[in-house]
Amino acid sequence: MTDKKEYINKVFFHSNENMKELPDNSVDLIITSPPYWDIKDYSKTGGELGNEQKHSEQNEADMGAIKSYEDYINRCLITWKECYRVLKPGCKFCLNIPTVNRRGKMGAYSISYDMRKNILENTPFKFFNLVVWHKKSRPNPFSEGSWPFPGEIYTWFGLTEDIIIFVKPGEHPDEYDEEIWEKSQLTREELNEFINPVWYILPPRTRTSEHSAVMSLKIVENLVKMYSFVGNLVMDPFTGSGTTLKGAKLLDRNWVGYELYPFYKSVIEKNLGVKLADELPQEQVEPVKKVDEPEQKTKIEDLMF
Repeated sequence: MTDKKEYINKVFFHSNENMKELPDNSVDLIITSPPYWDIKDYSKTGGELGNEQKHSEQNEADMGAIKSYEDYINRCLITWKECYRVLKPGCKFCLNIPTVNRRGKMGAYSISYDMRKNILENTPFKFFNLVVWHKKSRPNPFSEGSWPFPGEIYTWFGLTEDIIIFVKPGEHPDEYDEEIWEKSQLTREELNEFINPVWYILPPRTRTSEHSAVMSLKIVENLVKMYSFVGNLVMDPFTGSGTTLKGAKLLDRNWVGYELYPFYKSVIEKNLGVKLADELPQEQVEPVKKVDEPEQKTKIEDLMF
């Protein structure tokens, strides 16, 4: 049996397609946002458009660099199957994903719908809940389409993203003492905020960031409070600058992450206020080829909205 000290409060700098350090059923909560498809170059820092700085050679396992939409959706599935393996029964997997990826006048990719459909049809995860993240920010000007003329008018593109919550079937194996229950309680004000199906939260600024797509700390904190207990282990397979891990640490949870680019080690250390152990890969980690769990199909009409 793997000692928890070997993976708790660590970041592993290799592909999350094989999370070999994590035993089966070892994580209490997963919160993540995968790379935007074919929009951002994750081998560059954040900054004003056109002024980003190249920090690394693009890694061949970088899912954000995949050109084919179908390949992107299916490549992410390898990671989601690993997430299923390491998550404890009865626990939640929270996926922040764009609602739509606009790709021209002749149509758009409903990336949130397609990702959810692929997960439910090809893993045993069950759909649990859905939150809409409204960014309260200036929309993409191209959303106006053909205005002032009819024909190609869009709703504001990029103003919302989805937070899809899945659950791993089964009963949570852990029991907590009275002190943990007490420390993990939500206030009435927090409950009233969390049960609103639309969260109005400004996105983080990336123009001055060392990462091109920083996750919202407020969203992470909401999800950590809703779906974990003090002392639980929270995991992010796409760690980036470490926002999920920071939110877990601030709320007295343990954390573990995976990040493809070692450049972000110092950024994560700064955000968490810790010195990370040297977990840089010595060799390429091969993706998992097979998942033991039986494949479970879910019909589209069975999806909950």
